[in-house]
Amino acid sequence: MLRITILASMLLHACLLVWGIQRNSITFDEFWHVSSGVAYWKYGEFSICGISPPLLRMWAAAPIMLSGATVPPIENAMKFDLQSRHAVYAADFEQANYADLPRLYELARYALIPISLLGLWITAIWATELFGPRAGCGAAVLYAFCPNILAHAGLAGTDAGTMTAMLAALWLWWRCCLRPTTGRALLTGVAVGAAHLCKFTALLLWPAMVVIAAAVWLMSRDRGPARPSPARIGGCLGLTAALTLLLLNAGYGLRQTGDRIDSFAFKSKTCRLLAALPGWVRLPLPRDLVVGFDEQKLTAETAPLSFLLGRMDHHNNFVYYAVALACKLPLGVLSLAVLAAGAAIYRSAASRRRAHEQPTSPGASALPPAAALLVLALGLTVMSNFNIGIRYVLPIFPLGFILISSLWSQGARLRWVGSLLAGVLAIETLATAPRFLTFFNAAVGGPARGWKLLSDSNIDWGQGLRDLKDWMNQQHVERIQLWHFSFVDPGVYGIRFCPMRAACNDAYVAVSVCPLVGLAPIPEMKLPWHRQLDAKPRVAIVGNTFHIFKREDYDDARREYEYGLLK
Repeated sequence: MLRITILASMLLHACLLVWGIQRNSITFDEFWHVSSGVAYWKYGEFSICGISPPLLRMWAAAPIMLSGATVPPIENAMKFDLQSRHAVYAADFEQANYADLPRLYELARYALIPISLLGLWITAIWATELFGPRAGCGAAVLYAFCPNILAHAGLAGTDAGTMTAMLAALWLWWRCCLRPTTGRALLTGVAVGAAHLCKFTALLLWPAMVVIAAAVWLMSRDRGPARPSPARIGGCLGLTAALTLLLLNAGYGLRQTGDRIDSFAFKSKTCRLLAALPGWVRLPLPRDLVVGFDEQKLTAETAPLSFLLGRMDHHNNFVYYAVALACKLPLGVLSLAVLAAGAAIYRSAASRRRAHEQPTSPGASALPPAAALLVLALGLTVMSNFNIGIRYVLPIFPLGFILISSLWSQGARLRWVGSLLAGVLAIETLATAPRFLTFFNAAVGGPARGWKLLSDSNIDWGQGLRDLKDWMNQQHVERIQLWHFSFVDPGVYGIRFCPMRAACNDAYVAVSVCPLVGLAPIPEMKLPWHRQLDAKPRVAIVGNTFHIFKREDYDDARREYEYGLLK
């Protein structure tokens, strides 16, 4: 039963991913993730996009390199600073492959499907090892139908891949702590090294691994001589760290490793702390990695305003992610989480009343993943100043599903309720498919109301151009004025359009959610009269992202804004 459920869940998950891949247009970050990966393969130039490590970009770009795509020269992009090169090269790649661009980016997305399937398998197996086969089945279903995982696993980005790599590292480390061996430590080192080559977020693995080791050691106090010694676990951790360091250097081609600290001109507050060390100290890391980390931290320290509950501001991280999870998690999952937490509290209280009994197996077994989830949740909300999307906390999702799956190891009544709520999850997700990025639960009004609560990659990441083109075909609209949250040229999808700030007389104006709420990564994308426009009637809302207005209403909004400036 377990094997059939896992295989069926993997098949359904893959089908949903393919559906989303074929429906959604190129998103904001994908535009430069993929082209940067192509540059890595062709020129070995990691500084083209150094704000995160190269592994997932290279993985996504591999089928593009095999497809015979045109790879433009890199010299033009290298004239720009480190924070601009990726965008310049992405534009060059677009022009070189204009007619074939959507197909190439779909190839990159397909390459990442196996990584998400691996994450599903690990989630199910870890749940099975902790709580039994029924729990493994439940965890597989929760992962397969999670709209937030489906949203990002179907894109050529770094978020879902990093989630899987971190999950694999924690699972292998947990197994290593149960029975510390050199082989298990080496396997863990490979996974941890891979995670570090996906995203700098993987630094949080180290405190998470420490708490997993402590939890396993505490749980094994009744094993007597068979209890793993702290020294042996510590030795495995050291071996894992050494292999991770080796893989990090190998991932950057073993180039420019060991540069002196005084050879770096650090810009971020975080990295400038290293300047307190003697200048002759050498960093055992690739120069491109160190410079990229510095650029990423600088970007985080100067993070722009984010949108939450209808307001642009520098929102508190904890508040932002608490609201985001409450809005973006399906009601089925939220209900399951409450039910699982209640069951765990009840079991804990019952075991204390029966002092002569050992804690129940599920409650005791839940400690390592629960401790890791807590560390990751705290780290992800504190470490990042980017309050722009639930994707930044994706690594906690599989751990949450594993903990929830303990319900299926309980009595028949809890199992039936759990299965019913898992069915609710599937219905909620399928109701939004294949536009998984736009998912909001029914309690906050779904996608129709969610855009007033959260924005950016929570709902509008530039993925709605195919939906807009379909609407234009159905309504016989030949050309439209377009405000959209993406750098990709809409013309690659056959859309004839008038640019954002140009003087136009097209009958309709399409404005995607981000500009409509005042969100703009660059000044050229900012819609000054967005508040006035929001008060106007819509002709249609397309793909949950594009709001269509009549020309006269759009012009009225602009005039109202300009009149307000004159008053």
